[in-house]
Amino acid sequence: MIGIQDGVLRKYIGSEEKVVIPDGVTKIDSLAFGRYNTGEENPCPNLKEVILPETVREISDDAFQQCETLEKINLPHQLKKIGKRAFHWCRSLEEIIIPEGVSEIPSYAFAGCYSLKRIHIPESVKHIGLHAFHGCHPEKLIIPEKITDLSPDVCGGKGYRANIAEVSYQNIQFSASQSDEATCGIDIYSCIKLINEHDISVTIPSPEKEYIIFQLYCKYPDDKEFIRFLKEKFSSKFRVLIDRNKPEIVRKVLEQNRFITQSNINSCLFYSVEHHTPEITLLLTDYKYRHFGYEDIETVISRKFAL
Repeated sequence: MIGIQDGVLRKYIGSEEKVVIPDGVTKIDSLAFGRYNTGEENPCPNLKEVILPETVREISDDAFQQCETLEKINLPHQLKKIGKRAFHWCRSLEEIIIPEGVSEIPSYAFAGCYSLKRIHIPESVKHIGLHAFHGCHPEKLIIPEKITDLSPDVCGGKGYRANIAEVSYQNIQFSASQSDEATCGIDIYSCIKLINEHDISVTIPSPEKEYIIFQLYCKYPDDKEFIRFLKEKFSSKFRVLIDRNKPEIVRKVLEQNRFITQSNINSCLFYSVEHHTPEITLLLTDYKYRHFGYEDIETVISRKFAL
């Protein structure tokens, strides 16, 4: 039985192994196939495959939660939203291809998908939430380079051991085996360890490797390891960010108000003007005004004649 109302699939109950959702459905509602806990009656105990039509735009929170037998599902090209815990504990799911157009993979979206071996994350994704892939064991995990918000616990908490052969993030490729804690490479302490102690740090282009640490620092601003690393290495890469015209990164750096000093703000401003980065020039100008101030011409003249 498939219950559909106003283009929303409200509920499925049945014993079929394969379910084809009809065209016209635009949303898979919360708990349409799922359940909150194993104590509840399973509405689809034999379900192995779901085929969604291209009309589906949204998969709601908990839509397929605890569909433990689900092995295969296609995500339509027009899909825009995946809800929290949408596929939580779909432990038989083997592959997921997230379509271009989805901008967020929320918390616990694919947590507990222990059989998930292949994960494709498109460049449109800008945010990956807490434990989004907790417990997953993909052969390769590629995090989009342009992502702006990444939870440090994408695959699990600190010390969680994830069986991931290769990780690619911000132009960095390394294997989990390079760390004593075989994490997904997003764990904050393992990330610092990989960058500081392994030979791969030589081949990582700057400032990408420093920016990874900076992103994580923004989530843990009182961590002494981050502060030490950034004061020693990140400030010297600031001009490279200007040269590459990365205003979103420059803005984050300035917001912290800990790494840019009065002695280098002027040189950075001249550099940004020279390299024709007007948005960054405006950011630096505003920062200088707010933190170091300007002297107007009258003040300068009065001081000169006072001498």
